Amino acid sequence: MKKILLTLVIMTAVLFSYANTPFTVSEKVLKVFSTTFPGVEDAKWYEYETFYEAYFDKDDIKCRVRFDLEGKILNTIRYYGEKTVSPFLKAKIAQKYPGKKIFGVTEVNDESE
Repeated sequence: MKKILLTLVIMTAVLFSYANTPFTVSEKVLKVFSTTFPGVEDAKWYEYETFYEAYFDKDDIKCRVRFDLEGKILNTIRYYGEKTVSPFLKAKIAQKYPGKKIFGVTEVNDESE
């Protein structure tokens, strides 16, 4: 029984040692973020080897933005419903797909566009 308990304690310690270590988002990235997305204060940040990623909600739209380490925006992904789609796009979609409804939209923007 002691061996099992000791094994569990060691495994728990190892798992916690691999938990997310705290990091600091660079000032350049934070400056670009606050300029581009004013008023957003509850962003969740993730650090990767070559970029940062921020998740946040703005005006009932879920957003995900990637920045390189120097603060340049690499891409944005926004998720929203039908009420946010522009009237022009709604009309075009209704013409092409009569009788269909828009459930959700995933808008992806990157440097290639």
